[in-house]
Amino acid sequence: MAKIAPPPRRSRVLAQAEQFKEELTPNHLATPTDTGAATFVDLNFKVEPNFHARFRIVAAKRRLKMKELLVAAFQTYLEVHGINE
Repeated sequence: MAKIAPPPRRSRVLAQAEQFKEELTPNHLATPTDTGAATFVDLNFKVEPNFHARFRIVAAKRRLKMKELLVAAFQTYLEVHGINE
């Protein structure tokens, strides 16, 4: 009968989990630090599934995150309509 290796020690498993934690965390879930803003708040609203799919596709084709596309679209809207903040 083949010998089976004992399970790794718990501390080794936890150390490996910590090592890969950052690699497994998607960028959009990480704490944003590159925008220079001190704090962030949630912006929640519902859209139709078809709009969401099209928005996601447009962002992906331009290699943008959906948030980046939303911010760019809003900035363009402000520029086109001459609205000052």
